[in-house]
This record gives sequence, C-alpha cells and structure tokens, in this order.
Amino acid sequence: MARISTYSSDNTVNKSDKLLGSNADGTTRNFSIEDITTYLRDIGVSGKFTLKFFVGNSTQQSGTFMIPGNNSQNVAFSTLTTIRVSKYPFSSTDSVLERINQFKNETVIIANVEDINKFGVYNISSISQVGSTDFYDISLTTAYGIPSFVGNGNLEDELKYSIDVYKSDRRYTHHQNNSASTWTIAHNLGKFPSVSLKFSSSDSVYTNVGAFAGVTFTDENNLTINLAAAESGYAYLN
Repeated sequence: MARISTYSSDNTVNKSDKLLGSNADGTTRNFSIEDITTYLRDIGVSGKFTLKFFVGNSTQQSGTFMIPGNNSQNVAFSTLTTIRVSKYPFSSTDSVLERINQFKNETVIIANVEDINKFGVYNISSISQVGSTDFYDISLTTAYGIPSFVGNGNLEDELKYSIDVYKSDRRYTHHQNNSASTWTIAHNLGKFPSVSLKFSSSDSVYTNVGAFAGVTFTDENNLTINLAAAESGYAYLN
C-alpha cells in the first residue's frame, strides 16, 4: 500500500465514496459516506437528538416516542398536543434528560430526518415524568399562537424524527374576538415581551405600547392589557 500522502485529492465527494478505517473489533473495513451520514443523522448532532416514532399496544421501547392513546400509523403534525419521549435517543444509551428539560417554555421543531419538509413547530408548556419510567410526557401548544405555523405532513410509524429548539425569537399573537377593556393573555413565552396592538376599529398598528396601553406583566408567561374603552383586535407579543 502506497503512502497516504501520495494519493491525489478528490474534491468531489458523493455518497458512494468510501473511507478506510478500523471496525470496533479491530478489523480494517471500508465505510461509505452514505452510511456514515445515516449514522450521524440517526444519533443526532449539533444539540438535536433523534427518536423513532412508535405505534402499537406493546411496551414502548428506549429510543422511541409515541402519542398516548393514539394508535394511528399516520398522525398529522397539526393535531399533536402531547408526545411521550424516551430519555434515551435512538440507538444510544446516553441520557438526554437535561436537554429535554431545557425545552420547557421553548419553541421546538420536530422534523423527519429523511424529509425535512415534514415537520411541526410547537411551544412546550410542560414536561412530566411518567411514573418512575424513562419516559416523559411533553405538552405541545400552537407556536406563537398561529395555527397555520404548525408545519406540514404527518408522523409515520417506524420513521425517525429529530427534536431541536426552533431558531427564532419567541413571539405570540393574541386575537381578542370580543370587545373588552381588559385583555388577559397567557402567552407562555418565558419572557417579558414587547407589545403591539391593532384594534378592529382602526388600520393602525400601535407598536411597543407598554404602559401607554396599561400593560401589566403578571409573570414571564402572562400579562393583561387595560384599555380606556372596550376594543377587539390583535395583540402582537415579541
């Protein structure tokens, strides 16, 4: 075998190319770029982790997630309200529980690892352990208060999905259908947002209204808007 330094460089990498390396048992093997890519995708990289969608009446296995009480093999992302996840990612014995707990009050994206056009975006409002098991129920709500933002496609049995924080500033849209002088808003953003208003009676948008509109922050997830007169319309929280 010639010295490695004598081989020419290949600047066009494709999935069928092979790398030479040592197997876990010490034997020398070829590893294809495609297989290495699949492995990295399955175990998750850059802070995200991967779980296999599980459907059925048998005991839930490590490395999977399911929808409690739902045995459908195809579930629209737009219908999700709760998922039950393993604290161990697919094909791993390393717990990611600390990472899971960091998702509370965050906006996350759940995406098919083989087709990223199939995904859902949600706010996570609560995370709770199922008894003393290795599984946790995660409650999902509409991201930013915008139902159409939820995503596209379905969860499918036996396919793998990544879970990661959605890289966008958290925001929420409140629709006040009935006229009222007090708007009570549970936004669950985990912060004290700026508030803009658009009343049904006007085309104007009043930005960063704050104390001008009597905004009172109950805590990082709730606020009230106290108006001089009853109005309907929208509050945009960012």
